[in-house]
Amino acid sequence: MMGAVGVLADEDRAALERYLRAEGVDDDVRARIMSLAASGLSWSPSEAPGRCRLGGAGLLPPGTEWPCDRNGRPLSFLAAICLEELPAWSPLPHMGWLLFFAVLRSDRREELPVLEIAANEAGAPIRVLFSDTVEEADAPPGAVVLTRRAVELCSAPTVPDDYEAPERVGLEEEDYQELAAGLRYGSEGWSLGRGAHWTFGAWSDPAFGQPPPGSLLLLHLAHDDDLGLDLGGGTLEFRIDADDALHGDWIQVEVQPGFD
Repeated sequence: MMGAVGVLADEDRAALERYLRAEGVDDDVRARIMSLAASGLSWSPSEAPGRCRLGGAGLLPPGTEWPCDRNGRPLSFLAAICLEELPAWSPLPHMGWLLFFAVLRSDRREELPVLEIAANEAGAPIRVLFSDTVEEADAPPGAVVLTRRAVELCSAPTVPDDYEAPERVGLEEEDYQELAAGLRYGSEGWSLGRGAHWTFGAWSDPAFGQPPPGSLLLLHLAHDDDLGLDLGGGTLEFRIDADDALHGDWIQVEVQPGFD
């Protein structure tokens, strides 16, 4: 797959083939799209959830202080990935937890706190923490607490939807983006309040362009009114180089804001 890291699981390959055939995509274009596709994991609400979750008071590595930015503002707990629950094709280690935090605004009159690429370091407006085990933690005063959402991470085929993707597969931009949107959002279509959150895959916020070679998407979060996740209608993407992820060098995570 060009520009990022990923595999297309057998069941997702079959589903994507059926979708493209049903949409009348010709053989050559279909082959190019299939070559760029990858399996992603959508964060779907679930009544029978695993240990991965969005929002809630918080999780921390045992004995770790709640992360704050350089101005002392507490970050908000965004999500937790239990690596043991990821599918066999996941390029991440299969033990431990990844915990995601960011400064969020509590009032829409405030400027969005994350407006440019941020590194995963002490005092930054975002943090990604790894731990073998986690413990429940109460968010300190001043942190925005998101509504806890039980989720399951559901495998699905994805295709690139950056601005350069139509040219790479040989379709008009409008036709390709209609295909990509149908695959990404299904019959319900896009919704600002519903939000779309996922891990891995070939999708990227169009503002980012084609992801750099070796880039691995750990988490894409979109503005989500139901969660209380106010990103001004935008997104946050947490990415890491695949080799750094394989070696557990999580300090190399970068976060980029964008729009959906």
